[in-house]
Amino acid sequence: MTENEIMRIVEVLVLPPALIIWVGLLIGMLVTIRPRIFSRLFSLVLLVTYLLSVPAISQRLIDGFQDDFPALEKLPPEADVIVVLGGGHFPGGREYGMDGQPGPGMLQRLVYAGWLAKQSGLPVIVSEARTRNERRDHRHAGADFLRKVLGVSNVTVEGRASNTFENAKFTAPLLKNYRQPLLVTNYWHMARAIESFMYFGIKPLPAPTGWDAQPPMKGAYWNWLPQPRALAQSYTALHELFGYYWYRWKRFSNGAPTAQHD
Repeated sequence: MTENEIMRIVEVLVLPPALIIWVGLLIGMLVTIRPRIFSRLFSLVLLVTYLLSVPAISQRLIDGFQDDFPALEKLPPEADVIVVLGGGHFPGGREYGMDGQPGPGMLQRLVYAGWLAKQSGLPVIVSEARTRNERRDHRHAGADFLRKVLGVSNVTVEGRASNTFENAKFTAPLLKNYRQPLLVTNYWHMARAIESFMYFGIKPLPAPTGWDAQPPMKGAYWNWLPQPRALAQSYTALHELFGYYWYRWKRFSNGAPTAQHD
């Protein structure tokens, strides 16, 4: 079992919904032993679950990672390559003549990277990898989508990374002949991605996409009603929070990442 797999298991076990399950089991043990503690803990679990499930809270959590990176208003003239980070892929894609298709998160990134490439004529580097438990290798799904669906021909694949840190690690050698990469990933993922690339001496220009926002709703009261979409949004925010500080502790413990060149 790799370090990345261990980290993913720990994350799954400490974030909702697993966290709620563990607390529920603890409550079950306390209900007859310590009724007072049980009632307080049960009330706390209900409150936390409710707060994570309402848009008024989930949107604030995710915006804490999104607000620092504004959208590009125009293509920076110094940019000479586009780097797009993988975001998951699945079996399928036969309707496109492909063996494998990008997941929803990666699709957002690919569409934006393809649009930037067509606007600028810049080459694209796609950092993606075979995910665990896949029977077949789909690490070229993103590049195939760019070529076959979006018509972007100048595409290079980095196919070894299994997390954001490795995206930067394995892409860095491919960037040695470029001066200024544009980094395409989701708004909420950009902070961790930028720091990972800076750790390897690269200071990319952020080109965020896929702003995560709740759909407009009539009446402010809707923002305080529990919704599955809001719980998923809270999970994304907590995932980034966990990943950000994990990288700070595990990856960047020898000091804050700094670029070696501008």
